[in-house]
Amino acid sequence: VTIRAEVGDHTGRAFIDVADNGAGIAAEELDRVFEPFFTTREQGTGLGLFIARELCEGNQATLTLEDTSGGCRFRITFADPRRRGLAA
Repeated sequence: VTIRAEVGDHTGRAFIDVADNGAGIAAEELDRVFEPFFTTREQGTGLGLFIARELCEGNQATLTLEDTSGGCRFRITFADPRRRGLAA
């Protein structure tokens, strides 16, 4: 697993990428990974990515699946700190 934090060139918004080099996600499952209770594991609840996305959105951030070639890369993009009510 690799974790990278940067500021987007075009957006000026900070983001964190979390990536692995595992098997990736099957194409037919890509649209469902953030659905509650969707899982491909026998012991999974299917709530992990759903809850993670809800927590991000509740804090004015977004969680997206960016890449699935040679593993997965998820990105948390934070709100623009210049937006009203977000500056420290």
